[in-house]
Amino acid sequence: MSGRAHEETGQSIAFVLMDRFSMNAFASVIEPLRLANRLLGREFYTWTTYSLDGNSVIASNGCDVLVNKSIRELIDVDITLLCTGIDVERLPLNSDLGNKLRRLNAMGRTFGAICTGAYLLARYNLLDGRRCTIHWENLRSLREEYPDVEVTSDIFAIDRNCITCAGGMASLDMMLRLIAIQHGAYLAHEVAEVALYQNMRSGESAQRHDIEARTGISNAKILDAIRIMDLHIEDPLSCQQLAMTVNLSPRQLERLFRRLFQLHARSILPAPAP
Repeated sequence: MSGRAHEETGQSIAFVLMDRFSMNAFASVIEPLRLANRLLGREFYTWTTYSLDGNSVIASNGCDVLVNKSIRELIDVDITLLCTGIDVERLPLNSDLGNKLRRLNAMGRTFGAICTGAYLLARYNLLDGRRCTIHWENLRSLREEYPDVEVTSDIFAIDRNCITCAGGMASLDMMLRLIAIQHGAYLAHEVAEVALYQNMRSGESAQRHDIEARTGISNAKILDAIRIMDLHIEDPLSCQQLAMTVNLSPRQLERLFRRLFQLHARSILPAPAP
């Protein structure tokens, strides 16, 4: 990751808040910087919030958030991060934002996105030939629409001067990594401890638990069937196709699922009164 700041001058960061951005991801990316400043005893990190027009932005949780400036006032900073959230594909392209990002990239400044923001970077043609990540709910669509972009399922990705993360608590992991790069692992661990965050993760960590952990299911055939269904959400397979894929008859597959549902129903329903 590139940047012109060093231990003496500090780093300036621009957060561009887009409509319906994730408050969880934004808080998780800005709070580590505040804590790092506190532990360093000086304002190494400074930040400014922007919106497209300088007006407040409503987050996905309904909170109306004031910003410092309009995107037109963004001239030069060390790091620029797009903060987005749900329905990112419906956001209109903004020529001012696109031009600003391309100019900062040409200057060698670091840019990136949190949560679903990689989708916007791809639309501005800033991710071609780069490695990035995005929230797992948007992985499939980003890969399909932008085949020239290397989209990973990692929690965060750093490729030269581009940094992206999947949002949520992955934002904290990415910023702890940034702090470790600039100040060493000791400070990053101190920040994590103050934040009561005990398990710092590497960028290669998976965004989701495996299916067995998520469902509590151990039957190999059922797990295979669920994995296949997960891959065919937009083009569902018939019961017969699914059964053939896992080497079962449709009747056997139905019997396994019926048995599974019965067991789970018993585990969650209250016991009958004596």
